[in-house]
Amino acid sequence: MARTASAKNSDALGDLNLVDQFKTALKREKPFDSIVDFATHRSFCGKRLYPRQKTLLKLMYLETENMTSYDIDVIDSWRTTFGKKKEPFGVQEDIWDRVAYLKERGYTHFPHIQAVQGRRASKGVMGGILGAERMLNMLSKDDPQAFYGVEPGKDLYLYVVATNSLQAKRFLFADIRATVESCKFFDKYISTSKEYYLSLRTPADLRRIADLKVRNVPIDREIATIRALAMSSTSASGRGGTGFANFFDEFAHMITGTGGPRTSEEVYEAYQPSLDQFGKDALTYIPSSPYTKVGKFFDLYTSGRVLLQEFLEKQGKLVTKKEEDDLADEIEGAASDLMADPEMLVIQLPSWDLYKDFDRSHQLGGPKITKAIQYEPLANGKPENERMIRLENRDPAKFKVERRAQFAEVLDAYLDPEKVDQIFEPFWGGRTLEQTDRGIMKFVYHGHVDPSKTNANFAFAVGHLEQAPEPDEYGYLWPHVIFDKLHVYKPGDYADHTVDYVGIGEDLDDLLHWFPTMERFSFDQWNSQGFIASLKKKYGQRTRVNLANFSHKRNQDVAEKFKAAINLGWVHAYKDTFFNDGEGSLLEQELKFLQEVNGKVQKQSVGPVTTKDLADCVMEVTVRLLAEALEKWQKELLSNLTPGVGLQSGYPNRHTEMEPRGAIPTTMASRETVRDVLNRNRDASRGRGVPSPFTNRLRGGR
Repeated sequence: MARTASAKNSDALGDLNLVDQFKTALKREKPFDSIVDFATHRSFCGKRLYPRQKTLLKLMYLETENMTSYDIDVIDSWRTTFGKKKEPFGVQEDIWDRVAYLKERGYTHFPHIQAVQGRRASKGVMGGILGAERMLNMLSKDDPQAFYGVEPGKDLYLYVVATNSLQAKRFLFADIRATVESCKFFDKYISTSKEYYLSLRTPADLRRIADLKVRNVPIDREIATIRALAMSSTSASGRGGTGFANFFDEFAHMITGTGGPRTSEEVYEAYQPSLDQFGKDALTYIPSSPYTKVGKFFDLYTSGRVLLQEFLEKQGKLVTKKEEDDLADEIEGAASDLMADPEMLVIQLPSWDLYKDFDRSHQLGGPKITKAIQYEPLANGKPENERMIRLENRDPAKFKVERRAQFAEVLDAYLDPEKVDQIFEPFWGGRTLEQTDRGIMKFVYHGHVDPSKTNANFAFAVGHLEQAPEPDEYGYLWPHVIFDKLHVYKPGDYADHTVDYVGIGEDLDDLLHWFPTMERFSFDQWNSQGFIASLKKKYGQRTRVNLANFSHKRNQDVAEKFKAAINLGWVHAYKDTFFNDGEGSLLEQELKFLQEVNGKVQKQSVGPVTTKDLADCVMEVTVRLLAEALEKWQKELLSNLTPGVGLQSGYPNRHTEMEPRGAIPTTMASRETVRDVLNRNRDASRGRGVPSPFTNRLRGGR
């Protein structure tokens, strides 16, 4: 039976020794000699660390007095490789100047640490140590509220922020919790340890409990004021708390630039003010594998590259006006605002770097280590290294980002994000949509299913046409697509991470039963024959159940026509809840993250959104339902184009470029196919004409 908060408070008093409490209050010092001592000694965390992990910890904590010649050589090698034009890695070139600057001013660690590292590069291990050490630092103050001038008894937080609550508690927070739990020093201070929450009692908390008990004050809340909390990335949730550390997990993959409350920019700005009261004792730790050169993570990385003036002067280097302007463009700021921040440590390392020299661990005074966790791709005859070569050859672009820790180039969105947003906005005088589970007899429905392997997403979409209630500005009445039902089956929703084909078949049977006016229900080619045979047998008399045959040419045609349809505002849907642990729309994000590569519209292979199953279903249903209307619109467009005027910025719309109905076509443009027009403007969006509006927006325009 769970203990009440009041009972737990009383239990915490135990054999409270006021003399020991008084001695602790006077001392206010950490009980270890160095950060490596804290991380590795059996009285504390007891971790087995690789040599370079120890080196990095010493650098993070400015412990030059504890560095060996090995540590200095490694850091110097990182300095020299960080300035490389191609595949930079390491730490800032002026790192020693930064260390000296901070030590002269009484800092004990870098307050802002950004770790750009490949997968399995020990970001979590380092984060666990950093988080545990910061919590111990609070305990060592005896009464941290009094030490930092915070209101007595106020809770002090270490926030672990991720894209959703599941990720927040499963990974980086779990590393911190596990490190605290394994550290013997914390045993007498731990009050509560849960999947998403960890609390510690300070000596001052114990005295407060004793005082309240003597005064017979009934307290039915936990008094344990040092807290670590796993949080989803809702920016508002970080406001109001008093935090001594902010940890942003896989920050590069937090959705950027979508204008909602979960953009990386807004989340960062919401949480950082909570650290103000702790000054140079605060810590921001941002570990992430990289993504594209867009968003707050890349902005911070670029800002951290600005070198200290003292270093430049010693090196006899001058920053030219062009270099200032180029760097300002990268961080979307003014050159006059550029200033090096000595509090920032930027670490950029491939997956294998911190495991190098593992075979020298014992020689360097550490434990004997027999293997690395990650290996460099080298043709040296060793199976571990050659396996990485094969992995890189399969997908070099993905390997470069996820293992070599290099930022991908900015990928222009295939669809205008603002037009995607419009799909979900109120329309026709404020009408909004929600999921429909039963069809209405007056409407004719179409559906499409994108089956999958059992360990990948399985999606379907159902929609119908409705005539616009009012004509457009040219007197036309156009039909619009209304989406009634969107659904995605995800492997992660099943215990064995395998979608249940039997259950899905039953759901599709129910769907056709409750949508009796479904005219066509189509499937992609993959894994669909069994579904088609079963549904055709039962519903084939009234619904056309069949395969939709796809080819590269047809896929591209569907994508182009769907782009035209959303630019015209003819597509409407409700926001599903299949993204980000039920907190966002998967359809919205899949559409926004589509990209065009070598003439093919495709999903991204790395980043926060790497699927497009639901988007494919929606595009297929849209283009099928609007086939006649789009053909008519294309004919009207071409017969009314003003001479010399194209479709603006690659996004066709029906505004000023349309002449009144009945104009006589007089130019070659009137004889172009719509494909020619769309291709011409697509080329413009690629840089051979008018820049893409999405690119302009990312650079601060529009």
